[in-house]
Amino acid sequence: MSGDASLIVALKIAGDLGQAPEPPWVGDVDKSIHLVQLIQEKASPKFVRGEPMPMLEFCQRLDAAFADWASDPMSAPGIDSITDRKNVLLRLWAGCVWTGKMIALGTKSGDTSPEDRAAFFRDWVVPWSSGCKVYAAGALHACAWKKKALREPVCLDGVPEPWKAHYQLV
Repeated sequence: MSGDASLIVALKIAGDLGQAPEPPWVGDVDKSIHLVQLIQEKASPKFVRGEPMPMLEFCQRLDAAFADWASDPMSAPGIDSITDRKNVLLRLWAGCVWTGKMIALGTKSGDTSPEDRAAFFRDWVVPWSSGCKVYAAGALHACAWKKKALREPVCLDGVPEPWKAHYQLV
């Protein structure tokens, strides 16, 4: 399965934190993509490096970056606990960014085939979304994030319904 190790690590850390609370803004597309953009700007630079690093170090950097960002109450408004904010941010970010990469018209590693896109939704988006409204919101808002925040085109070939119908409305 194609994808990004940081997003798998994020979901592992979030899973270890337990079920995420549902923030009051989870259905607000603009608020969600704004928070994803803040994560990309504030947290990601602390663990994304151009050179390879040992997996343990990478996991520690990602965990620390999200813990640091979650210490700010405005990182996830309406959630009082730092641990809950971290959990929500990890899930929202993973759902949005990973799904955004899979619906991208092209990535640094090449194009995503319709078959890979369909498999990604079947194996990741649908199962994670059925068990977590925060991840589901991230995945649902991925197309808006790509188009509005990043101003990048998307490809919906292989995206199953009802996801495709929702994305076509963006």
